This record gives sequence, C-alpha cells and structure tokens, in this order.
Amino acid sequence: MSKEASQHNLRAPWRIGIDVGGTFTDFVLIDAEDTIIPYKSPSEPSNPAVGVIRAVEGAAAFLGIPVADLLGRCSHFIHGTTVATNILLERKGAKVGLLTTLGFRDTLEIRRGYREMMWDHRTPWGDVLVRRKLRQPIVERVSASGEIVRELEEASVRSAARRLKAASVEAVAICLLHSYANPIHEQRCAEIVAEELPGVYVTISSKLAPIIGEYERVSTTVANAYVAPRVLPYLNELRNELSRRGLERDLLLIQSNGGAISLDQIGERPAALALSGPAAGLASLRFYGQTLDADHLISIEIGGTSCDVTVVSNGAVAETDAIKVGDTLISLPSTTLAPLACGVL
Repeated sequence: MSKEASQHNLRAPWRIGIDVGGTFTDFVLIDAEDTIIPYKSPSEPSNPAVGVIRAVEGAAAFLGIPVADLLGRCSHFIHGTTVATNILLERKGAKVGLLTTLGFRDTLEIRRGYREMMWDHRTPWGDVLVRRKLRQPIVERVSASGEIVRELEEASVRSAARRLKAASVEAVAICLLHSYANPIHEQRCAEIVAEELPGVYVTISSKLAPIIGEYERVSTTVANAYVAPRVLPYLNELRNELSRRGLERDLLLIQSNGGAISLDQIGERPAALALSGPAAGLASLRFYGQTLDADHLISIEIGGTSCDVTVVSNGAVAETDAIKVGDTLISLPSTTLAPLACGVL
C-alpha cells in the first residue's frame, strides 16, 4: 500500500458502495474501523458499467492501491442505481409487447378511470409503455376464484407471438385476467412465447405481482419488461468485469424497499430497482436523524435526470406496496419516495 493510501489508515476488509446517477457515479469505501473514503467520477449513460469501473479505477488510483487489491479485500460490494428510474422517466426502455385477455387490451391505457387531480381536466395522460398495436388479445378466461371459464386457445397465443416477433419486440409482458388466482394460462403463454421468440425477455404477472387489480398488475408487469433488456445486460457485464478484476463476493443490489439482493435473484424482477439509488440513501438519513436527535427529516437529492424527495416522520420512513415513477405505476414493496423528472421542476 502506498504512502498516500497509508495516510488513510485503512483496515481490511472494507465495504464498497456504488451509486450510479445520470451524471455522476459515486463511490464510497468504509473500512473495518469505519473510515470513510468517498470518490466521484462521471457516469457513462450509454453504458453505466463503464462508469462504475471508471469509479473503481479512480478510487484505487486515489488510494494508491491496485484495483485487484481494492476489490479483493472487499467484503461487500453494494450497488444502488437510478438507471431503471431514468429509463422510466426518459422513456428509453425496450420495445415491449403485451399479451392480455381478450377484451382487456386497453386496461393499461384506461388506468383506473379517474384523475388524481380531480379538477384538472386538461392535462393529458402520458404515453403508455406499450403501443396499442403491440397489445395483443389472447382467447382465454379465468374467474376470480381461479376456475377456468374458457380454456386457453393456444393458436391465439402463437398468432399473437408471431405478430410481436414481426414487430421486433425486445420483451414480452403477459398479464391475463385473474391470473393471481390461477396462473396456469400465463405459464403456458410464457412457454409458447419462449418457443416463438427465443431469447426475448418474458415476464408474467402471476409471478411478479400476483395481486388483485388488473391495472396494477399489468402496469407493473409492463414496467418490468420495459426496463429488463436495458438493466440486466449492464448488470451482468458489470458483475463479470468486477469478478475479472478481483471481486470475489456477490454483487449486491439495493431494491426499492431498501433491502439488498443478488443479481441472480433480481433477474426476474428488475422493476424492483426502480428506486434503488434513493432507497439506499435512507440509511444515511436515519443516521443523521439519530445524530441530530431529530425525528422529522426531509432529504432532497437532485441528480442530472431526477429529483428524489424522502421524508422521515416520527423517526420512520413510510413504506408502501405501490409507487409511481413519473406516471408509471409499479405495485412492488417500496419505501415511499417521490421521484420527479428534473426537466419538470
């Protein structure tokens, strides 16, 4: 270890936290004696993994130690990212096709049929994540109790899958009526889509969000399919590169609920990363609350793409089973945050 690094009196093993924003990538190292070393470098929007590696290399140079030592002595490498958030806010996700029960093709666009601001009759709704011609109806019906009212017509699934293939979709979301009560039709649809569109990412609502509420399920499933082809390749590339450079631990990711999860586990639910970066900051907000003996706190983080507002009331952060990123509803457990596109502020 060089003279510059020894001046920090670092003791292994240390923990490394990385947060990727639209403009900067932030690196923080905390060693075995709680010494904190921060480092910041520019993000690479076209490939966030490049920005992370650049931050790691820059931090290693700043500390005067090889990258292999920096990563090899790491006990936890935890990654919070606003990449999924930015994809949803900027509408830069994958081209998604949707399979849904015949007669429910427009659920995604109808939403809940009411306005949150009841006196605002003029502001138009934002565009939905799946264009109507890519929302394909499937012949089947399951009752609310899970009884099969109409058997799945597999020919309708294959026909829809082939139309989506011709449209060159990158991902397929499957959300059938009452699949939370009986997922058999969704599961079979996923098998057929995998046969007709090999290599295309497929997500089904009964596995991702098996909840009552057709709009909530379809919006969540579509959001998951929308971000997956952009987020997962980047995370896999990052894990492989970190491993190649000396990281022996699993890459851990912060979910919207503030918990950490492995990349293998997040593969089926990347929408759970929608508020990854802001949720990771809640630990520091709680720390400052304890230090200042304050039970009521407001945190505002302004990045290059989004502005995230967090409120701690009575010493606790509110939790919810649904969040909105822009105007996209995601019904997955999350801390209560308010992500806004900076261009709107």
